[in-house]
Amino acid sequence: MEEATTSSTPSKNPSYSDRDFRISKENLFMVIAKHMEEFPVKRLDIGKYERVGAVLVLPNDMIHAVDCSRNGVHGVARLLMAHQDNLKDCKVFVSRKPCSLCTKLLVQSKVKRVFYLPIEPEYDYLRREGKNDDDFADETSRVDELFKVSSIGQSVFVPRAGQDVTDVAESKAKTPKKDREAKQKYLMENKYWNDEWIKVAQLKLPWRAFDDNMRAQVYKDFESITEWMAHVLIKSEIGDSFEAVTRKESMSFDPCSNDLERRQAIHFMKLAFFLAERTDDPRKGVGAVIVNNCKDVVGLGWNGFPTKSLYGEFPRAADKDPPVEGRVDKKYSYIIHAEQNALLMRNTKNIVDSTLIVTMTPCDDCTPLIEMQGIKTVVLGEKMRRDTRGLMNFTKFPQWVDDKDDPIVCFELQKQPQSQERKADDDSSVKKGEIESARKQLFTKT
Repeated sequence: MEEATTSSTPSKNPSYSDRDFRISKENLFMVIAKHMEEFPVKRLDIGKYERVGAVLVLPNDMIHAVDCSRNGVHGVARLLMAHQDNLKDCKVFVSRKPCSLCTKLLVQSKVKRVFYLPIEPEYDYLRREGKNDDDFADETSRVDELFKVSSIGQSVFVPRAGQDVTDVAESKAKTPKKDREAKQKYLMENKYWNDEWIKVAQLKLPWRAFDDNMRAQVYKDFESITEWMAHVLIKSEIGDSFEAVTRKESMSFDPCSNDLERRQAIHFMKLAFFLAERTDDPRKGVGAVIVNNCKDVVGLGWNGFPTKSLYGEFPRAADKDPPVEGRVDKKYSYIIHAEQNALLMRNTKNIVDSTLIVTMTPCDDCTPLIEMQGIKTVVLGEKMRRDTRGLMNFTKFPQWVDDKDDPIVCFELQKQPQSQERKADDDSSVKKGEIESARKQLFTKT
């Protein structure tokens, strides 16, 4: 059930029996690495180096940790130092080609392979500000020599999302076309495609295979991944503030009164929404992120059937699906929830006093597990549920919130009221086909 390679049109009335197309793990990991570049920090202090996001993936292809440049340490260096006992034979997805400092740490750590986007490298300031190309070329040579003498493979990675993946995602959660097009345009122009860099990437990165034909394909691939990203980001950007359901006098995380923590909570919530896109649940994608008091990500998860399970091995119907002759079971006993996966796959043992950021209210199965692990704060991507829905109950978490003796600290993401412009989906300020037109003009000139 990975990303589709053949054409398929999602049904207008999706059924639990449909084979859904979803973003591949590798493409998701690179999207997350790029997303982590934007993490709001109090102190960056990395000089003129570009900010870098990094994702550590275990040999079994499970995401283990994410990090970024902050507090005076480069993103890759932070990731490796924090997880030095789990690096052998791992893969690392980096938002940019790393500098020599990070590269020598990668080589020494014995990771198996490093992937990075073909955008400006971490040390690009040497090219932009240098009086000549020597300093930039020397640093590139150092990086390449380090990789060359090691057993680590380094690869340019161009993420993409098949149209089937984006269509299925949109069929499950509609987003305004105007907003999607504007968001995609912003991502392409500001995050993924720099004309000035692309013209020199073949020689400067270097990327020997990158000719004009590949240039056109890479642009299309970036268009496809930013179209998918735009859908997810618009879906997650339903609000930019939080309301406290419960508070305590002393809190380790307060996105209501602390603006930096509000922006960090928004960033983690977007990460949770990205994770939710990996679900193979036929109806609902849920994402969860656990962070400690230092704002390090210590757990990530999405909901779905057991790892490596195949289509048809488990029941897929939900309570609301109409009865079908011969059906004897439903999906609920087989789906591992996002919170459960985040707790099981966490990268540290002690998560007492940590914060859980989750797109949906924890159910009665997950709430005792969250409480048992000592998590003291939960940030919800929706208004807290207080109901019973067939086999899915949401009563224990509200009871914990309402506990007079020791309540959980809980915040809800506040939905923004839709403007008339946003509701008018067809009245787009981005002219239809503007991105495609720009692409055609770009490549007719080369």
